[in-house]
Amino acid sequence: MMPESRFWRAGVVGQILLLLVSTTSCYEQATVLPGETPPPTELEFAISFNEELSPEPQDGRVILVISKREQGEPRFQVDVGPGGQQVFGIDVEQLAPGETAVIGEGVFGFPLAGLGLVPGGQYTVQAVLNRYQSYT
Repeated sequence: MMPESRFWRAGVVGQILLLLVSTTSCYEQATVLPGETPPPTELEFAISFNEELSPEPQDGRVILVISKREQGEPRFQVDVGPGGQQVFGIDVEQLAPGETAVIGEGVFGFPLAGLGLVPGGQYTVQAVLNRYQSYT
C-alpha cells in the first residue's frame, strides 16, 4: 500500500489557525482491551503553517481531527456522542512558520486513546491551532 498525503489549508478564523497536515504512513486496525496501552504505530501527522497565515511563531494547542465523514469540516464534527470523530492534541510553544509539530505514537486521543487504535480506512483530516494569548 502506497503512503498517502492529504493537505488542508485555510486562513485564520478568530483565535484558531488552520494548519497544513501531511501523513506519510498507512496503517491497519489494532485491538486493545480497556486499560491497555495502544499498540505502536508508524502513522504520524506532520503539522505546519506558512508565513502567509502568520509570520510570527505561535503558542497554543494543535488539535488534529480525523473524520470518517466526507462532508463538512472535521473540527465541527467533534462530539462525545456516537457521531463524534477522533481527536488528538499537543501543546506547542514558539512554533515558527515552516516548522512541524508531529502527532504520532504516544499522543493521547479521544475517543480512542492512540493512533494505533484508529481503524484502517479513508478519512478527512484537519488540524487547527487554538492559539494561546500571553498577557503582561
